[in-house]
Amino acid sequence: MIPDALVRHPLERTDRSCRHFYREKVLVRIAVAFLSALLAGCDKMSTRFVSGLSAEERAQAAELPVYRGQPPEGTYRTIGPVEGLSCRITHVDVYQVSEENAIEELQRAAFRVGANAVTNVDCAREDRSQSARRCFRSINCRGVAVRRTGEASN
Repeated sequence: MIPDALVRHPLERTDRSCRHFYREKVLVRIAVAFLSALLAGCDKMSTRFVSGLSAEERAQAAELPVYRGQPPEGTYRTIGPVEGLSCRITHVDVYQVSEENAIEELQRAAFRVGANAVTNVDCAREDRSQSARRCFRSINCRGVAVRRTGEASN
């Protein structure tokens, strides 16, 4: 009869290659979890890199009129506030912030909510000390998305 100490359970894995395989599997899972968390953090900066609109929609959004004050005479329905951001992430980032880029993002935000104009637009430059965002420098434009519902009355 064979002593119990020498009998191995058939499912017991003592082979070195199996242990190595499972260790690699765990490391891959950790790496995937880390990369997923890293990419999820990038979602906060999506306005700079990806607008979420097709090329045709971006072209339509670029046609939305932007008014620094009140729009021309007519009947407008207020949709709500919108914001556009031009963000330079670090001091060595080659991307240069500009009011034009922030306005483009403002137009895209208004287009996404169904507006056909943006009114009361105001833009402000911010640096890291002023901004709660992860931007080294930024220009943030805010406005009100509106939809023209009628013509001016004579």
